[in-house]
Amino acid sequence: MANITFGYIFMEECRHCQNFKELFENVKNSMENSGIHFVAINVENRENEIPKLHTTSKVAQTLNRANAFPFIFLIVGDKLHEYNYNDNSNVNGIIAWIEKNSGFTSKNGGGRKRGFRRTQKRNQRQRRRRRQSRCSLCRRSRNRLFGGYNWKKLSRKQSAK
Repeated sequence: MANITFGYIFMEECRHCQNFKELFENVKNSMENSGIHFVAINVENRENEIPKLHTTSKVAQTLNRANAFPFIFLIVGDKLHEYNYNDNSNVNGIIAWIEKNSGFTSKNGGGRKRGFRRTQKRNQRQRRRRRQSRCSLCRRSRNRLFGGYNWKKLSRKQSAK
């Protein structure tokens, strides 16, 4: 499993940061055995805290340039994902965002999401059906056009009876 870090940069005076702190703690408690590192960084200490994350210099520069707070981020390996926070954000929404961007699921301990194989099989069946229907239409029209089945003879025989 890749090194995954979920965290946020906050300001003490910010009302949104104070609201997000409780939400962050709930997410942290619900995913405590997941192996994800959780980090809360104060703006005033970020020059000292960001190097402790052991990320690439590009990610560190982006985190140092953050100017909207709370700046919520997810680092998966060397890749940085930013979360757009609003006051309507909830624990389940954030956990779903973490699972989507990290490939990690909290329910089964990691790996692909539940039901992935079923969805993949259903998509294959649908593609196969589309392909078969297309081919059968082509076959019928080809037979009509190029004499695979003589429709005129059939109509003459029926009219004679």
